[in-house]
Amino acid sequence: MLSRGVTFEWRVRDGDLVVAWARQPPPFTLGSFRLPPWWSIADDVFKAYGVRARDILSRPHARRFVVRGGILWRLALEYGGVALLEEALEGPSPIARAFGLGSRWLYPEKSVGDRFFGEEVMDVVGARGDRSLWPLPDVFESSMAWRGEWSDHNELWFQRRLRLMAQGAAQFLRASAWQRELRSDMRAEDRLGEDGVGSLTHAGILLGQHPEARRFGLIALGS
Repeated sequence: MLSRGVTFEWRVRDGDLVVAWARQPPPFTLGSFRLPPWWSIADDVFKAYGVRARDILSRPHARRFVVRGGILWRLALEYGGVALLEEALEGPSPIARAFGLGSRWLYPEKSVGDRFFGEEVMDVVGARGDRSLWPLPDVFESSMAWRGEWSDHNELWFQRRLRLMAQGAAQFLRASAWQRELRSDMRAEDRLGEDGVGSLTHAGILLGQHPEARRFGLIALGS
């Protein structure tokens, strides 16, 4: 899943939390991460974007971007590097495991997982006002380009976009323009059909063939 950008969840059960509140305060708060607009930190807007993206993806809870999948997964690999991927393989961060900070879940058991904040997502996609250097996750995942895992076509598109940024030629696009961009970039034979790979219909067929996939699974993490 981590190698193809598939969305999944890492969580730690409440009963397995290593409570550290009594020993020391949590190592961060959201307020400590609030920064000036990313485009104001360098004259070169693309350089400024890279600096901010790397900063966010070095934060304790940044592994959440990896397990989120899709475009955020790919940006996490690009700007967070191998170190972030290795951290994601370890499961929830110490922020979740030791301090219980993150997204709370009640089903199938009470648990907590890492979370990111809306402003972090906006910075990682290079949002500036109502335009961005990369499509927002909901725009990307609702497009014909996304089939539930990162494809060769997705990677070709991503590399073309990186080259445009390196050349200083990439444009900031609104959501509607991103939808057109992602649609026009797809070959007709690659576009997601109503019952093709990645569709809800296809998912239903797979669940019928593999009923065990309907069950939740708990993976025990080492201490």
